Amino acid sequence: REAVEERTRQTVAAVAEADSAALTSIFDPEVRLYYSGSRAGWDRGRILGFIDTYLLPRQRYEVDHHSISGIQTQLGPGRFTARSRARVSVTPVGDRAPTSVICLMTWRQDPDASGPESWTLTEIQPLWVQGIGEIDSRVMPQGF
Repeated sequence: REAVEERTRQTVAAVAEADSAALTSIFDPEVRLYYSGSRAGWDRGRILGFIDTYLLPRQRYEVDHHSISGIQTQLGPGRFTARSRARVSVTPVGDRAPTSVICLMTWRQDPDASGPESWTLTEIQPLWVQGIGEIDSRVMPQGF
């Protein structure tokens, strides 16, 4: 559980810093981002494209500061799988107020490896954003 929690922290930091190289090492090659009402979800390229478009310095939502107020982890449901749920506060550059986000992540462990790096992110599901509520196709940006 500690390794999954550490990997969750690494993921949040990499997203906040728009660090595509770090995310590439964290993401499973088949990683998907799903939101309410999506069937196919976003693939790795679309996720990284969103981060590049929205979170890089001088983009639409450059992050000044982030913090994690809680992480819950659960091993399973299958062997070599786990889930984590993180509540993150994000403060953008400028005078905008911080926003809280809750996200569910599903992980797969390489049975031949050890440590946090043995876990790769297979599924991301943003559940809730402060001021918006549940994440669905009405609030997700299109066109990546």
